[in-house]
Amino acid sequence: MSNVQTLSKLVLSNNTNVTDLNDLSNLTNLTQLDLSCSNISELSFLSNIKTLKELILNHNNISNVSDLFQLTNLAQLNLSNNLISNLPSFTDLKNLSKLNLANNSIKDVNSLGSIKNLTDLNLANNKISDLIFLSNLTNLSKLNLTANNILDLNPLSSLVNLVSLDLTGNNILDLSSLSMISSLSELNLANNKISDLSPLVNLTWLNLYNNSISNILYLSNLTNLRQLDLSSNFIPDTDVAWLPIHTLPHYDSKWDSQDVRKSQRS
Repeated sequence: MSNVQTLSKLVLSNNTNVTDLNDLSNLTNLTQLDLSCSNISELSFLSNIKTLKELILNHNNISNVSDLFQLTNLAQLNLSNNLISNLPSFTDLKNLSKLNLANNSIKDVNSLGSIKNLTDLNLANNKISDLIFLSNLTNLSKLNLTANNILDLNPLSSLVNLVSLDLTGNNILDLSSLSMISSLSELNLANNKISDLSPLVNLTWLNLYNNSISNILYLSNLTNLRQLDLSSNFIPDTDVAWLPIHTLPHYDSKWDSQDVRKSQRS
């Protein structure tokens, strides 16, 4: 590998028999590296590849990510589906804009509050309950918090650039904080405990599958709505007959709500 130092992109995914990756440190021009699904648990071999901008490490056995913090040029980092439970400080990764930590065992994410250039953050399927770290991440445009332990959405009100938000599978009752995010257009609230829709504004895409909704009159305020899922709620026949989306100018009546539940907007 040391003889191909001109490499800028390298894909070594699904190579579980490769045990010695130390030669990768000689690839001084490497900017993109994919080591997904390769049974990796230790990352010290990466610390010298400071040219890296995109690093894909999903579906491995990684628990300690400290060796990555010397890679100060990283812009995109995928650590989903690993064994991570603790996150040290991300202060040195100032260029990071896209981070995927889905499907780990992370509870405390306060260290992420220092990555102020983040625009895309995926924390789905962890153990997160406190969102105070989000107050500093005002550049976020896409946020996935699916399947955590979230109750309080107040910290989200500072995310003035947020466009897409996935809160599927939490314990959410109150949506009032979302009324402050005028930029929000895509919202997934499936599998929660929501009954009051009055705070919702400006949405074009909305998934309310499996909540506690009985009153849909407030949906008439969503004049840009194009796609809507109200499956598995408690909507009376009288409200269905009056369903306001039939009169909305942008509503797409051919849209299949099941597509939303399958994709979960991940």
